[in-house]
Amino acid sequence: MKRSFRGCVVQIDERQHAERRHEAATRLGDALRALRHSRNLSQEQVALDAGLSVDTYGYLERGQTPWGRDANPRIDTLLRIFTVLGVDAPRLLREAETDGEK
Repeated sequence: MKRSFRGCVVQIDERQHAERRHEAATRLGDALRALRHSRNLSQEQVALDAGLSVDTYGYLERGQTPWGRDANPRIDTLLRIFTVLGVDAPRLLREAETDGEK
């Protein structure tokens, strides 16, 4: 698939994109689970405090949707979860950015 960005045409390999999306969803789920465990919280506690169903939160931790697709949560949902887990989202993004530069 071709995309245009600031006058440049970028070719996106759909298979590679799907693999990256799957890896990102899995890593996000693993990170959420690790953060929750480090705070001795249950899935139910995080879900209810974030205004989500327990099932929805559980699927996010597994990196998937109820239909077996890769999880793709809204920013609002992530911010709610991060707030419950005590995660500073801007700091998390800065750390991810500096990790990518190494």
